[in-house]
Amino acid sequence: VHIAGTKGKGSTGAMVESILRNHGAKTGFFSSPHLISPRERIRINGRSISEEDFARYFWHVWDTLHNNVCEEYPPAPSFFRFISVMCFYVFAAEKVDVAVMEVGLGGRTDATNVVGLPGLASCGITALGYDHQKVLGETLGEIAFEKAGILKESVPAFTLPQTPEAMGVIRRRAKEVGVSHLRVVEPLTDAHMRGEPLSLSGEHQRLNSALACHLALSWLQKHPQFWPPAERDLCSSAPPQPLPASFTPAATDPLPVPLPLLIRSGLSNCYWPGRCQTVTRPSVYPRTTFYVDGAHTPESVRACLSWFSPKDDSKTVNILIFGTSRDRDSARLLAQFESYLLVTSSSEHLFRHALFTALHTHPSEDAVVESSQKTARSTWIQLLRKQSALRGASGVGSSFPPSSSVSSSTGSSLLADTAEYQLSIEQSLQRVRALIQHYPDSDIRVLVVGSLYLVGGLIDLLDVPTEISFSSSSSSA
Repeated sequence: VHIAGTKGKGSTGAMVESILRNHGAKTGFFSSPHLISPRERIRINGRSISEEDFARYFWHVWDTLHNNVCEEYPPAPSFFRFISVMCFYVFAAEKVDVAVMEVGLGGRTDATNVVGLPGLASCGITALGYDHQKVLGETLGEIAFEKAGILKESVPAFTLPQTPEAMGVIRRRAKEVGVSHLRVVEPLTDAHMRGEPLSLSGEHQRLNSALACHLALSWLQKHPQFWPPAERDLCSSAPPQPLPASFTPAATDPLPVPLPLLIRSGLSNCYWPGRCQTVTRPSVYPRTTFYVDGAHTPESVRACLSWFSPKDDSKTVNILIFGTSRDRDSARLLAQFESYLLVTSSSEHLFRHALFTALHTHPSEDAVVESSQKTARSTWIQLLRKQSALRGASGVGSSFPPSSSVSSSTGSSLLADTAEYQLSIEQSLQRVRALIQHYPDSDIRVLVVGSLYLVGGLIDLLDVPTEISFSSSSSSA
């Protein structure tokens, strides 16, 4: 099962893996990036391979490549290409029944794009957006062309709804390569799940979970021995029809309502940390809930804010921890907060503090404020000033302090709406602990967003498990 897209590839892959493992298949899941350890990229039955196995497989692939050098290829490929080769070797050696492969970058020229018939059961394209434009192109059409590069002849393809420009490219590519059919998925409803919650939070996961169902069902239809006889007929589909000359993607065959039990439980027990995840650690951070999401594109930041949702009451203090890598447009990401900042009735109920952190987990002696942090803080202050001016113009009071009151470092200012630099994720958490003490009668909500590297460092410090928990069906840690 091969999955490309800008947003939601990992979540969709994790749900496909969970569904198929729930049916008794031995699963392999390849994903990127990792949060803490590179072992997370290669999972067998939902768990990262052990350190011992990782080292053993790594050196076998390394030695094999170096012992078979040829002029056409270098002895040591790039990290992602190497780990992709290693992944295929691990899955073959472990004799998995199914390999769920998440594309690393793009699709057409990605290292994972070597799979095809007879083994390839289905291809999926998640939501598309602007990311890695220097490599994939500046328009959604160019990006869609790269993503649709995973489509293969005679293999069913599924996509989330896309913009007309992107869908037109996917449609043409599907026709050119001769996919068996291309279908557009519709979001899951409460009726599909019989009212049971999805384990992954956020309204956008209704679409990702629907895509996961179709991808998993395509695999199950090719491997009916994993489908319980009593439920097999529920999801059998007629043989796909050849593509018509006009070829317009249509809504996919509807999923059964409700979904079979093994699919529902696969969705409700999927564990995929760092994506719209709530974390509490009351012994260290009392009255505090961390809302953690690795969103790092404008579209995913908007989805994250919809999930986080404003809480407008005087007993709640909202704190933002934001960090992004140097190659990201932090101003564009933070611009997604503009409409969110205008939702609540008083600026005192917005983010009282915004911590712009470097992506280092721990501080170092030579750490300095990075340019991405400066851009992010400057953008944030501009947004707050604009919000303050709009409230003033509408006659609504504002307590946003003048620019001279805004903290420019990790200083002692505890005024509302301060924008501060932090030199590491650990220092950001230290600041949160200080703010908890400063607001002894308030509930604290901490939104952590901007980068999966930020999320990885945070969940490492908060000791959030990256492995699946077979005993829990919640996405909260």
